[in-house]
Amino acid sequence: MSSFFLSFFSFSCGSGLLSIISASLGAKHVYAIEANCHLAQLARNIIAANGFQHKITVINKLSTDVEPEELGGRGGADVMVSEILGTVMLGESALEYVSDARDRLLQPNAPIIPDSGRQYATLVSSKEIQEITAVKAWGGIDLSLFNVLQDTTSLVFTKQYGFRFSSIDSTSLTKAICVADIDFNSANPGDLGETAVFPTRAVAGGVGHVVMCHWEVFGDPEKTLRMSTDPQQTNFPRDMQWGQALQLVEDNTVERVEGASGVPIPFEVTAGEDITMMVHFNSDNVVMQFMMKHGDHGEEGGMQDEN
Repeated sequence: MSSFFLSFFSFSCGSGLLSIISASLGAKHVYAIEANCHLAQLARNIIAANGFQHKITVINKLSTDVEPEELGGRGGADVMVSEILGTVMLGESALEYVSDARDRLLQPNAPIIPDSGRQYATLVSSKEIQEITAVKAWGGIDLSLFNVLQDTTSLVFTKQYGFRFSSIDSTSLTKAICVADIDFNSANPGDLGETAVFPTRAVAGGVGHVVMCHWEVFGDPEKTLRMSTDPQQTNFPRDMQWGQALQLVEDNTVERVEGASGVPIPFEVTAGEDITMMVHFNSDNVVMQFMMKHGDHGEEGGMQDEN
């Protein structure tokens, strides 16, 4: 086992659980990086309560403020373990923190866990989601024009609303499309660019109500150790920790007629139809925004559906 083991989280090592696991597996010393002073002390207490205070050092800083000399004076750790995965895989600035630690705080060719990961997006039809996100009528009063305020540009998280996506009726209208394939050993913020285009084909017909996002990460280069937030493969604790991200969909192919209401136009597809998913990333690839169009727009550039 490596003589040093670096464990850091997004702003926190949390309870210190991964650090304790690392120490119990044979690491000679573990450095757990935690920016919040209260959580850092709580982690120290939990570590001491489990008898690992002599093998784990909690550093009360952001990982970006830590110097290699603070990790045992050897110029870097031998292994890095992190859990800075959000509901969207890169949503907690994983690329920023991992790439900085990789470049400054690790020995050359040190293993990084997780080693890699993939972000997926699927066009989904769900009447249950439609019913809770759109307005129709009440008491005979037509309120449908209120849907002009419907947000079809922002991702929301199932865990924020306290439900599991696997518990509702839904139909996948496309295969899961890999919109980001990340190697944490080499990737940097911004590597995904600003826009990617994914021509695909509808596997079923219906109204696409949402784009549903899930990810999978791998603990080793061989991809034998896998964890996923796919709603058909996850479990209750994982859904409550991460869950899935959803963005409401409208038809971005049709040009609006002047004077139209501005209510989002439903994106309706037929089985076998060519459609295109466009993904816009912000500058550090933390935030994603989806647009759906009819037809194959592959000539605009971007990556193809590999599934």
